[in-house]
Order: sequence, then structure tokens, then C-alpha cells
Amino acid sequence: MRIKLGAAIYPEHYCFETINDYIVKLKENGVRRIFISLLQIDLNDLKLLEQYKKVIELIHSLDLKVIADINPEIIDRMNWRKDLPKNIFEFGIDILRIDTAIEIQDIIRFTNSKYNLKIEINLSTNKDLLDQLLSNGVNPKDITASHNFYPKRYTGLSLDHFMNMTQYFKSKGIETSAFINAQSANEGPWPLSEGLCTLEMGRNQSIDEQLKFFQATGLIDYIVIANQFISINELNIISETLNDDLTLKYHTNITLSKVEQDIINLSHTYRGDISDYVIRSSEPRIKFKENSILPRKQKYTAEKGDILIDNDNYPRYKGELSIALKKFDIDDRTNVVGHLVPEHHYLLDYIQPWEKFKFQKDN
Repeated sequence: MRIKLGAAIYPEHYCFETINDYIVKLKENGVRRIFISLLQIDLNDLKLLEQYKKVIELIHSLDLKVIADINPEIIDRMNWRKDLPKNIFEFGIDILRIDTAIEIQDIIRFTNSKYNLKIEINLSTNKDLLDQLLSNGVNPKDITASHNFYPKRYTGLSLDHFMNMTQYFKSKGIETSAFINAQSANEGPWPLSEGLCTLEMGRNQSIDEQLKFFQATGLIDYIVIANQFISINELNIISETLNDDLTLKYHTNITLSKVEQDIINLSHTYRGDISDYVIRSSEPRIKFKENSILPRKQKYTAEKGDILIDNDNYPRYKGELSIALKKFDIDDRTNVVGHLVPEHHYLLDYIQPWEKFKFQKDN
């Protein structure tokens, strides 16, 4: 599954031309959805609301979808409650994100309207609303779910909570999204610039490291760049990362044979029959079945993150590559040819069967 890309914009402090140029740049670099928030703006400022509508028209003219974050107070102040679907449609919103839940019957009527709108519910807090909607017959295809982003340092989601919530929503067939933090940008909806991210562990990570985690889990459909005015350089990194196989960095302190290096350089696929001990890639044993792989004098214990290749002493498995998931004993039939860099060890806990991956030497 390839993750798709979205981006947030906050146009209230900029002229239309500046926002126009930025959205065009986002479109040219693969963004498919634009996230806006109405939570922070002055709803009495009619000029600002008109600017938002003009920006939304631009977004639609570029064939992009609009997600808008609102709450019940905004619905009331905009006088939208009487016919919420019609008013949301006329404002130009395609997916309505409800920051605070509205009445469940209002949501059901919203998803059953003639306007082909979707509702986006909070993926970070609880599962009750999703369960209620599904038990009332709402089609899962009319629901999307988005994690929050967290401007304040140390308040982002824990890894365990993220996994628990996202796995549950995915098991119900719900499209999911999460936010990432661009290191080249620092503007969000609030006057606080400590990074914008869903996962606290991603706050200070490079953009490609954040994306690699979401790639490995296979749980997120859309990644949204949370802060405004990301650089072209980071956009290019995002594009390269999303359009390529999961890349694991490694190092080695030995001179590899040509066959060993050729095996490492292949694109690999994690076999579907899962082991507690290794991630297996079996294609190399077919590709290199006629090649000799000599045994090495080495340690006979594999540690988590070790890259292993079976040698001539393992005739049936010769050439198979694996990555150790924990410490275990090996013998002279398996060569230890390298080791993942420490910061990529955690990815091994989330990479999914049948996922493609490749290696990059850490210089």
C-alpha cells in the first residue's frame, strides 16, 4: 500500500497570491488533499471568511479535496445546523472533520445526504463514536479517521496508543490519516512553534524517518504535512520516500563478496509466513542458486538488526537473506554480513509481511 499525501494550510495571515503559489507547489509535488482549520479564526471577520472560500475554490480548481476541521460552536455561529450537509457543501468542504463530536443523528443524516460528503472522526481519543456510527448502519466508506496533531512538546501520542487505535480503526475498514512535522516549516494554527506531529517520537525526526515508520506499519492511508510552507527540498524527500520501497540503513565492518553485496542490493520482499526470529527474503536463493557463497569465520550469535545470508553449507537455503528480530544462535551455514543502524531497529517491529524493502549503506 502506497501512502497518499495531504498538507495543511493556514491562509489567514497571508495574501491570496502567496497561498495560491504554495498550494500550486503542493499540487505539483503530489499532494491530493488540503487540510484547513476553522477553529482558530474569527468567524465575525467576513473578509477572512470570503478569503477562505476563495482559497477553497482554488483548491477545487486544482482537483484537490478539502478537509475542514470544525466543532459544534462553529456550526452554530455559522448558522449551519438546520441543513448541515447543504451548508457544508456550499462552503466547499468535501470531508468534514469534527474536532468535537456533533450529535450522532446529525452525523448519520450528513453521511446519507445527496452531496456525497464524508465525515472525518478523531482517531486519537476513543473508539466509541466509530462503534456507534457503524452499529447505526453508516457505511465505512463514508467515514474517514484522522489522528490529532500536537503543537506542544511532549504531548504527542505514545507509540503504543497510536498502534492500538489505528489497528482498531483499520480493522473496521476505515481510511486513516496522521500528521507529520516538516523541519523546514514552523507555522500552524496556533502561535506556538514546537513542531506539529501526531507521534511525539516524530517531533524531532527528519521527514523521511517519520515516513518510514508509517510505511512500515501499513496502517496509514494519508499523511498530512501539518505545518505550513514546507521547503521544496523536504517535498522532494517526501516524494522519494513515498514512491520507493521502505529503505533500511546498514553498516558493515567486513569486506563482502560480490555475491553477498549483490544480494544486499536487491529489492526484497518480507515473506508472509512470519517467524519470531527473522524477517526472511527468499528470492535471492533462486536468483543466486548457481553462485558460491563461502562460509565466514565469525561470531555464531545473531543480534537484533543483523543482516544474515545463508552460505554454501546450507544447500536448500543458500542465498536467502534475513534480518534478525532478536538474539539467537547461528552456525557456520549462515554469514553475518551487516547490521542495521540502531535508529532503524524499531522499524523491524512494525514492518508488515509481503512488504517490499531495500538496504542503503550508511556512510
